[in-house]
Formats: sequence, structure tokens, C-alpha cells
Amino acid sequence: RLISLYGSCAQRPSDQETWIRSTPLAVLTYECISAGVLDFDYAPVLTDVSYGGSSKKVWLNISQEAQTAIDELRMYGLVRVVRMYTVDYKPTTAFQVSEAGLKMMKVVPTALFDELKHVVYVPDKENTF
Repeated sequence: RLISLYGSCAQRPSDQETWIRSTPLAVLTYECISAGVLDFDYAPVLTDVSYGGSSKKVWLNISQEAQTAIDELRMYGLVRVVRMYTVDYKPTTAFQVSEAGLKMMKVVPTALFDELKHVVYVPDKENTF
């Protein structure tokens, strides 16, 4: 569900696709773990972060368990991945929920995602906060 808040495939030709890059997803995952919404472990990892046309290395708390879960979702076709390059030619990855993933999320009770709304703010017409 976390990926779907920021990255979703177009359902009609007139719709716009959205993607979430790996670094913001890692930060949101850490915030959800810290708030007790996700039950994953994390550890500090030295990561390249690009901003304003340049990169620098920073320590981020990354969850290997969350990355494995995303890989499994990708393996079952529920999440799509695209690899791209930043302005300063550093490789990066972005994610979006596929059509199959959107269909699967309609079957899952929305009550399971209520805690997520208290941690992650997405400005849209459906957000009641």
C-alpha cells in the first residue's frame, strides 16, 4: 500500500503514471517502521543521494526485509520497477503498483491500511487529514 500512495500505473490512456524512487521509499519505510506500522528490521547503509545535480554519500536506515518484500511483490507482478539515471549519472530505481497490484489491493480490507495514514501524508482528494 505504501508504494501505491506515490506510484501507480495508469488505468486509462488519459491517466498519468506516477513512480516513487527508491530513496524516498526507503525513508518512508523507515518512518513506518519507527512508528510501529511495519514490522521490519533496519540497519544503517551508506547510500548515494542525488540532489541539485550532485551526489553525496549519506547513511540511511534501510530495511533489507522491506526490499525483499518489494522484490517478492515484483516477482508476482504486483509492483513494477524502472531503472533510470539521475542528472549526475547515478543509477536509481523507481517503483509503481501494477494493474494486478491495484486489483489485489481492492480485495484487502482498508482497515489494514488505516495506521499508514497516520504516518504518511499524501495530499490528495481522498486524504481526510
